Amino acid sequence: MKKIGIGYEDYKRFIDENMYYIDKTLLIRDVVEKGGEVTLFTRPRRFGKTLALSTCLKKHHGENVIVLIDEYDVPLENAYYEGFYKEMVGFIRSLFESVLKTNDALKFGVVTGCLRISKESIFTGLNHLQINFMRDASFAEGFGFTQLETEAMLRDYGITDRIPEAKKWYNGYLFGDTEIYNPWSVIKFVDSIVINGKKFPEPYWANTSSNTIIKDLVWNADEEMKRQLDVLISGGTIEKRIHEDITYDDIHESEDNLWNFLFFTGYMRKVSERKNDKYVYMTMRIPNIEIASIYDSQIRIWFEKRVKESNKGELNKAVFAGRT
Repeated sequence: MKKIGIGYEDYKRFIDENMYYIDKTLLIRDVVEKGGEVTLFTRPRRFGKTLALSTCLKKHHGENVIVLIDEYDVPLENAYYEGFYKEMVGFIRSLFESVLKTNDALKFGVVTGCLRISKESIFTGLNHLQINFMRDASFAEGFGFTQLETEAMLRDYGITDRIPEAKKWYNGYLFGDTEIYNPWSVIKFVDSIVINGKKFPEPYWANTSSNTIIKDLVWNADEEMKRQLDVLISGGTIEKRIHEDITYDDIHESEDNLWNFLFFTGYMRKVSERKNDKYVYMTMRIPNIEIASIYDSQIRIWFEKRVKESNKGELNKAVFAGRT
């Protein structure tokens, strides 16, 4: 039985140490044949972006360089909360222009992240940039596990009877028109059964993805948003306008931005979409039981804490006003 490589992100180690590996090397061919001179892939955290870049690095080489930039938006998020966001934007913009725009030795570049940051903020002047968003059909199977890949893994480890359970808990993401499983959670699920003898699935993804922005936005949300969250937790859907080009400066401009961040970061999935004269609107729901459990625990707790803090504030105001 092959070792399950939890936490490994280096393609060479998977091969050299004979670990279980779901082959995504055709992504290299697709990037070369279909990608732009620079291609940005936006996918949630822990969906195999780092391993995919490692595969490209090991498999393709030549006279010109291949530039791979993983999770480009993580420094931006950290800078936003630490108070030097504008400085970080300037640094990354300068870096990208030097490496990806004015580099005569560039064969091609691949950039990954969660967010499709506005071209005006980071990718200024990169007219050759091709963005592959989660709504796009191309490269749909390049990140995450498909139904067949997930079934194959569970079959290889002798637990085909757990396939329906895995589907309810970890499937439900839609890249283009392709149903995708969360690969981190599937790997942890298989390992928990085969190696550790656990009997029940768990929300393995909850503590691996960045939720600072979501917590911040929920903390500042109103009662209407809480009502909409209750609809989602009950299995319902909501419809929101899509904002694909968002900067961190936009976070608190509207409530719609929160729903877009939830979608970009894997906490929502597309059900359908429509377009009126100007804008595209997406109907969304919670993708699976794993994410529903996160909504029902963490996000609800954040709301409760926010309400308690709000009540304390009102009490303090009353005390100073001499009403108690």
